[in-house]
Order: sequence, then structure tokens, then C-alpha cells
Amino acid sequence: MSAQAPGRHPRLHMHPVLRHALYVGLSLWSMQVQLKYRVPSTFVCFLLPWVSCSLTLLYIILFATHVLARLPEDHPLAAVIRRVEASASVLVLAFMTYSITLSVNGLADRSPMTALHSEVIAVGGWNRGGSLLNPYAWVSLRSWNKADGVERLIVPASERRAFWKGEPVAIGIRDGFFRIPWVAAMGRDQEAFYKDVLRMLPESATAGVELVQFYLKFGAWEAAATAAEEYLKRYPEQDEFATFVGRYLEAWAQLDLGIPFLEYVVAQKPTRRAYYVLAWALGEHGDDARAIGILEASRSRYPDAWEMHYLLAHHYAAQARYGEAAAALEEVRRLNPRIPELGTRLERLRRAERASGHAASDTASVH
Repeated sequence: MSAQAPGRHPRLHMHPVLRHALYVGLSLWSMQVQLKYRVPSTFVCFLLPWVSCSLTLLYIILFATHVLARLPEDHPLAAVIRRVEASASVLVLAFMTYSITLSVNGLADRSPMTALHSEVIAVGGWNRGGSLLNPYAWVSLRSWNKADGVERLIVPASERRAFWKGEPVAIGIRDGFFRIPWVAAMGRDQEAFYKDVLRMLPESATAGVELVQFYLKFGAWEAAATAAEEYLKRYPEQDEFATFVGRYLEAWAQLDLGIPFLEYVVAQKPTRRAYYVLAWALGEHGDDARAIGILEASRSRYPDAWEMHYLLAHHYAAQARYGEAAAALEEVRRLNPRIPELGTRLERLRRAERASGHAASDTASVH
């Protein structure tokens, strides 16, 4: 084995095919991230063609290393190939690093979605994927941040023909974990269309449902609740629809808007499931007293519903009503003895009940 030439830095050696496959894999993954967590920016649209060129150069280098494999290390052409490969690799790795940042920014984001309205100004930038990057395009949108401004977004090939110049679009924006705003949803702004249909055909159930789902998709929570209320006035028997809207809003922490729909379902059709879903949502809202009222009312209708007693025990314990909580768990054990750790929970509640009793006695003796 020949000794390394003096003054030359050590390099990480990898088979050219494996190295190139790694670059291609990282680029494809990065492109998927860019399309999923889209950030309004001209930077990405500028960078993507250069990443494509870099991958193309890596193809050429891969071919050249096979054809010119017998070139000595100190040959001028070999040195040129190494420099070009290093430059292309740096660009691909920079693209990957930026994509990792966007991935974390989106995955860890817990901010609510804000619904915005915009308009397509231009569509372009078509790439047919000659460099193994997924085909993509970009759309220029009227800015929602500044007057006369433009926001540019990349779109996958499947969406390129879904937009045209002058088309109104709806955008769902989230703040991002690193405070990098990103587009969580994008589509045709069909609010006006569905409203026109309902104006001409007020009994159109499909248009009513589609309008509510449009609002929910883009985080227009209050508009969704209002549209759902209007729909239920026309079709009051649609309890499954009301449950869907209530649970969707509750899942996105819009409890003040979602709970009335779940209460509506209980009033219309007080099923076992409806009682439980409403009590659960009230508990998530921190309203233990109302949850207890709902669950106590449900027991007379569904005395064998062990899950009601189980949830009731949780809410009793949250209000330091340990004796009632223990009694509810005893009922659970009678109805469904296979639930694990019931005995342990019962013992804890009994201890808490005794401790609270002693504390009350001590307080009374002091007074």
C-alpha cells in the first residue's frame, strides 16, 4: 500500500456507485420534504435547478471514474474530477441540511393553522425529472404579507395543471417550530363556489358538507362551525355529521366551538357513544363538573356501560371525591373484571379517601 502523499488531507473513501446512490437518495428525500413542508420562498426555486445540475454532474463523474479508472492520482484530469465532485456534493449536502431544518420545523410545529386567501399570478418552472429529482413546478401567488408582493411555492407535478393564472386559492399557514412559516394546506378557493350553489339550491346537502370540510381543511374554525350549524338546521337528523364536526374541532383544541355539536348529538340521539364522546371532550376542556353531570345522566340509560363508570371515577378523583370514585371503579370491576390494575387504583383511592378524612377531622378539631 502506498503512503499518503505529504500535505494531502485524508479523505473518506467510498465506492463511487455507493457514494452517488447516497447523494441521489438524500436529494430525493430532501425534495419530498420540500414538497411536504412548503415554505414560501424564491430561494428554493432558485436552488433546485442547481441541485439538479449537481446530480447530473455526479452522473458524469461516476461514468468518468469508470472510464478513466486507470488515471494516476496526480493526473490533472483526476484532480479536476475530484474538485467538481466535491463542489456538487457540498451543494447537495447543503440542500439536505436545509430540508432537515424544514422537516423539524414542520414535524414539531404545534401552532394553529391560519386560513388565508390569495390568487395565482403565474405557473412555471417545469422540470421533467431528468436528474432523478421528482418533477416539480412552482406557482407565484399574490402575497398575503405585503401589498403588491409575490410569494412563490413549489408544487409537485400532479398539482401543476390544477392551478392557472388568475385562479383564487386558499392557503393554510402555520407558524413553524423555528418560526419559519410553512404552507400546511393549499387548494382552490371554493368557498364562493359552494356559497353560490347553496344560494341557488339551499337544499344541496353535498354543497353544505363540502363547504364545512373546506373550512376545516384550511383551519377556518369559526366559519366551519357557522356553516355546520346552518347545515344542521336543514338536516337536523345528521348526528354523525355533527359528531364528526365536533370531534374534528375538539381534536384541534377548538373546544368552545366543538362541544356544542357534541351536546347537540346527545340532545338529538343520546346514544352510549354520544354520551361518552361529550364527557371526554368536557374533561379535555377541564370541565369536570359538567362531565360528571353527563356521565351520571348516562348511567340511568346505560347501567352496564363500564366505560362510563371508568371515566366517572377519573372525574370524581379530579374533584377529590375519592369515595365516589372508588365506588365507580367497584362498578367497573363488576362489569368488566378483566381490566388490569383495577385493584391497585382502588387501593390508591381508598388511601386518598382515608387521608382526606383524617385531614378534615384535624381541621375540625382545630376549629
